[in-house]
Amino acid sequence: MDKLENTKDKAVGKAVEAAGKLTKDQELEFTGKFRQMTTEVKDKFHSVKEDVFQEANNMIDRSKGKTQSMEKNQSKEQNQSMGNKSSTEKNQPNERSDGRL
Repeated sequence: MDKLENTKDKAVGKAVEAAGKLTKDQELEFTGKFRQMTTEVKDKFHSVKEDVFQEANNMIDRSKGKTQSMEKNQSKEQNQSMGNKSSTEKNQPNERSDGRL
């Protein structure tokens, strides 16, 4: 929507500038030029804003990927540490606190 509106405003600015030149009305000509320049500034602003949002989203995606990767590594480490018990530990039944099996 903004791009369409800016395109319209730029065209209107050109028309106003041309009308000012034709009628030798410097104020009208300046108004047309000013309108065109403001649309260019708006276009640049929107472009920068889109770039910032895109980069922010990329950073969020990368941080989510790192978090998921860290969680997977922690899970693997836990599984490996549980699998590294000695054979005597694996074969011994767990005793309860009252001494019974």
